[in-house]
Amino acid sequence: MARTPEQIERNRELCRRLSADPAVVAKRTARMVETVKEPEIKERHREACRKGKARQKADPKKLKEMKLSGQRVGELNFWKSIDEQRRLEEIEKRRAANLSWCPREFWSLNKQLKASKFTLEERKQIILSEVKGTQQHARRQIENMAIAQKMRAEREAAQKY
Repeated sequence: MARTPEQIERNRELCRRLSADPAVVAKRTARMVETVKEPEIKERHREACRKGKARQKADPKKLKEMKLSGQRVGELNFWKSIDEQRRLEEIEKRRAANLSWCPREFWSLNKQLKASKFTLEERKQIILSEVKGTQQHARRQIENMAIAQKMRAEREAAQKY
């Protein structure tokens, strides 16, 4: 049963309107989260995906399109993987972009903190408290001075006797 262009457009408009409503999106998301927790539904979905992919591979035209698409993607990535220097440069650029908040001399500390399961916010707080010129560093220095003064006063009070 073919649908008319008007029906298709009406359906599109309804979908757009529903997708723009936060309440509908939240309800849909919650329902999907609950749905994918059920093992039998997960297995049915996997099986449907397997069958769909098998149907695509059975169609010679679709199979040829899939191969060409894979070749285009592979061709683009093949030369990147061949040139080791370029690959390392790309990794360095990505790292610099991801760690733009962190001075280079603290990258190793960030790596250690990340391996120790600190969250990004915790790592930022720790590292920025070490960087001179930041508010966090000044705050930490003031706290350290206050603690040192308190310890000195306690030591002097203990030594009076």
